[in-house]
Amino acid sequence: ELHSFSFVVLHLFQLHKADKVLNVAAMLRPFVEFHTQNTKLRLEGCLAALTGELNLNALMNFFNPKLSGWESLVEPFQVTATIDQMPNESLYTISSHDHINVNLTGTLLSEIARIEYSSRTRETKVHRVIDNCVPGILL
Repeated sequence: ELHSFSFVVLHLFQLHKADKVLNVAAMLRPFVEFHTQNTKLRLEGCLAALTGELNLNALMNFFNPKLSGWESLVEPFQVTATIDQMPNESLYTISSHDHINVNLTGTLLSEIARIEYSSRTRETKVHRVIDNCVPGILL
């Protein structure tokens, strides 16, 4: 039983002015954070015939750079994930009896639009800041 855990997804970005990139090195900043509470995991059996259930309360926050603070992205909800694995088939389910409320703001959508999805660009940026990188996930 793990009561709670959290992690932060970091975002690599460059400062822009009038759609022209300034000569500023890429920087890291928080993007989203994921929290769970009341996490319970039950597993039974062996790898060939495994059954289990994961229950937790989850929420997500978005770092709003205009406010320099966190704001709610996904409001708290309870989720259940199950696994039933047999030698020739596996069944996975994820469900929630709660409504999942997602808060989409103009700032969040703007930040998502600024993400460069080219893996080539991402690799170049990561190499520039890898020495200063803190543990986390980079977008």
